[in-house]
This record gives sequence, C-alpha cells and structure tokens, in this order.
Amino acid sequence: MNAWNIDIHGNVKASTVVGWQIAIEETGGTLLRSEFSVDPDLANISALQFRLNSEQATQIGAQLIAASHQPPTSLAAGARKTDRAYGRAQQRHMVR
Repeated sequence: MNAWNIDIHGNVKASTVVGWQIAIEETGGTLLRSEFSVDPDLANISALQFRLNSEQATQIGAQLIAASHQPPTSLAAGARKTDRAYGRAQQRHMVR
C-alpha cells in the first residue's frame, strides 16, 4: 500500500498527534505509542502502538529531523496518485 489515504474531496486524511511514548524492549527493539485524535477539539483520543527494529527507529528519526527543516508541502494534489512523487526518503511521518 503506497498511496496516501484521502477523503472524498481528494484531501489527505490525517489525525492530529496529541502525544507519544517510547520504550526500549529488552531485545533492543523500540516500542512507539502514538496518541491521536480525529476530532477538531481533540476530545476523543485513540492510540496505536508499534514495534520498530533499530534500523526502522533510526530511519524514522532521521527522516523526521530532515522533514522538520523542509518548507511545507501540499500532498492534496499528489494524493490521487501513488507515492511515487513522495519517495521513501521524502515521506513525512508524524511521531515524537
């Protein structure tokens, strides 16, 4: 699955991240809990939990640092296409 999730208007669907936690497993893996809300008033909070290996954690961290120094971009125009225009190194992910 390479395409961004979009709504009926072609806009990228995204939830607002309201918090996160990171823990290191005994095996060296990283656990990431991302708390988010789909409500504009941020009242209804949900969470997803991920297990990352060290390479994934390093790559995500590096991509977040790189993305934080880039000018804002609009994905709406490219959302109808696959992520070819947004290759792996340019992907923006919201985690803390």
